[in-house]
This record gives sequence, structure tokens and C-alpha cells, in this order.
Amino acid sequence: MGFFEFEGRIPTVAGSCYVDDTAVIIGDVQIGENCFIGPGAKIKGDYGRIIIGEGSSIQDNCVLHVRPKYETVIGSHVTVGHGAILHGAKVGDYTVVGMGAIIPDFSEVGEYCVIAEGSVIASGTIIPARSIVMGVPGKVKAKVDEEMEEYCRANAEFYQDFAQRCRKNLKEIPRDQVLEPRHLL
Repeated sequence: MGFFEFEGRIPTVAGSCYVDDTAVIIGDVQIGENCFIGPGAKIKGDYGRIIIGEGSSIQDNCVLHVRPKYETVIGSHVTVGHGAILHGAKVGDYTVVGMGAIIPDFSEVGEYCVIAEGSVIASGTIIPARSIVMGVPGKVKAKVDEEMEEYCRANAEFYQDFAQRCRKNLKEIPRDQVLEPRHLL
């Protein structure tokens, strides 16, 4: 794992988290209980503070950063999909941020929102709770209903369980133990 102190700022990460060996956590970063931090994630609290609430998932190749003296705040039970970028934003509890979405400085996303894959939120945008956002620039297209709320909760629970499964069962193996293919497609 890549944990780094920067100018006296040291990450704090709950012991129940899974942090992949290829993730990089720098500086003033606080990660709550039972989080999943996926391969290649970069969480840089070098200029400001990054807070990730309990039970949240920051998936493969995500980038979380922040301007000097500001915060990026990810609520509890949030799922941030592969390759998303969050920079100086606030994201409410139980929100799902789709793969490749971008949420920049001074933006705020309410609880139980869904930010569709590839959406780009304009800087400073305020997204009300229970909104479905799509597009470039991202616009509210619908409201989250009870079925979608359940999806947000189930998604968070899946990754909380997955974090524990990875802590227990994910093990690096030497190249000579990798299986040879039986046939090619």
C-alpha cells in the first residue's frame, strides 16, 4: 500500500477498511470504518483535507483531490465508480457516482443521488437530494424513487461485504502459479 505523510499530515484509515496495495493515500485523508479503496485509486490530501465516511467504496483508478485549505467530503455508504474524479466536492450519504463521472470544486451532491456514468458536473453546482443526474454538463433528469434508493443501499452493502472479502481472501501469487490457458478464443 502507498501511504504517505506530506508536510506533517498523515492519513488515518480505519483498520476494518480494505485498501488495495496499488492505491495511494497521501496526507490529510480520513477514511472511516469498513471502506473499500480499489486498485489504482489516488486519494491526495496534500493541499487540503479529504474525508471518506464509513462504508464507502472508492473504486479502481478514482482520483480524489482538493484545493489548498478546502475539503473533499464523501459521505457514508457512497459508491464512487471506476475512474471517477472528485475534486473539492461534497457528496451526500448513499449516493452512487457512476464510472468516469467528474464532480469538481465547490459542487455539492445531496444524499441518495445517482450521478450517471460519464457525467460532468459544472463547478459550484448544487444537486438536491434524491436526484438522478446525467450529461455534460450534468443536469437533474429525474428523482430517485424507493426502488432506486434500495439500489443505492444495496450497492453500498455489496462493497462493504466486498471490502471484508478482499481483506480475507485477496492474495498476491507468484507468476509461476498463474494458470496457463487451456484454449484460446
